[in-house]
Amino acid sequence: MDAPLLFLSAMLDEDERAAHTADSLRDEPVDALRVRYEPERVLREVAAKRRMLDRHTPRRRNVAGQDGRVAKITVCDWDNDDWPCADVLDLASVYADHPGYQAACRP
Repeated sequence: MDAPLLFLSAMLDEDERAAHTADSLRDEPVDALRVRYEPERVLREVAAKRRMLDRHTPRRRNVAGQDGRVAKITVCDWDNDDWPCADVLDLASVYADHPGYQAACRP
């Protein structure tokens, strides 16, 4: 797995854990953030992003150069764009304020 996928997977795991923790605090006083980010909505969002990532995976592909030599490049299996593709970078961009966010994840 490469850097953008590892990073996104870790962030989704973190979001999922936070949603489950928030869900366990249902009897605590409600604050504005909890109202906006109900655990069920966060879990649906995490599941949707995981499905997107399942479709957008890196794949090695042979490409013939002008000199006739074959080179291997990494492309997105979903849209055949260079890896990481724009969709994966967009998904990662919402975590730009996280300390683990890497330059490889920037759109």
